[in-house]
Formats: sequence, structure tokens, C-alpha cells
Amino acid sequence: MVLINKTALAYGETSEVFTPENLSLAFGGLPPDLLTGNSSETLPDD
Repeated sequence: MVLINKTALAYGETSEVFTPENLSLAFGGLPPDLLTGNSSETLPDD
């Protein structure tokens, strides 16, 4: 998995790439929940 925003920000396993810190770097914050549209400060636990 690679997370890119004009440059490679993170690479590795999905759980290592999709962290709150990396998503904040890529999108300026965590994206909204796709089902509810609500923004979230934390990602759900698996």
C-alpha cells in the first residue's frame, strides 16, 4: 500500500499506512466516515 499526495507519504502494510497521522498528512485531517458523513478523530478498532 502506498499513500501519495504529490509525494510518497507512507508505504507498507495497510495497517501501517492508514494511520491518523498519515491521513492527516495526506488530507489535512481524517476524512469523514463514508457511511455517515461525520468526521472522526479516531479510526475504529478492528
